[in-house]
Amino acid sequence: MAENNHGKKVVDSFTIRETGEVVRAGDCVAIRPSMDDDHENLSLARVEKMETCCECRGVAAQVRWYYQPWQTKHGSRTFHGKKELHLSDRIDTRSAYTFEAKCVVHTLKEYSKLTTAQPEDFFCRLEYKVDSATFMPDQLSVYGNLSHFLVGSSFHQLSFFLSWYRYCICEMPYNPDVPMILCPGCKER
Repeated sequence: MAENNHGKKVVDSFTIRETGEVVRAGDCVAIRPSMDDDHENLSLARVEKMETCCECRGVAAQVRWYYQPWQTKHGSRTFHGKKELHLSDRIDTRSAYTFEAKCVVHTLKEYSKLTTAQPEDFFCRLEYKVDSATFMPDQLSVYGNLSHFLVGSSFHQLSFFLSWYRYCICEMPYNPDVPMILCPGCKER
């Protein structure tokens, strides 16, 4: 343990009591909203750092939250996968005792190569800026016909989607949960 400039000690790892999994900075975890909550409303986050907590005599973790597509201002689209997450710029401090389990957040390319995704496997292809409700990267090349895609949304809000993994001539982004049989955007096979 190294000491930081606030007298707190940096913690290298924390063991989740229930699972025995060891969590380190950079790992992704499922977190209960509070220690008193049940196991239902879990949120996912990446652990940025951990240090001793004077108030609770435990370990406090600085976490960076993942958002599910439906939790963003833009909502879910047909190309969002069931296990898709967006890494946000929102950082909070949580007790490490609220960690429920470790999870793995892959890139889209890594996730697509999995033969069988496990319950703890997720993927992330964008970062989400909460205050401005924008995504990173936000300036990407745009190709194809977007008329079916822009209904009810501004071009600037959705242009970032189009440089992702594409699977059709209409440039609809790739959804790893949907086998390419018929594109929902242009109805091409």
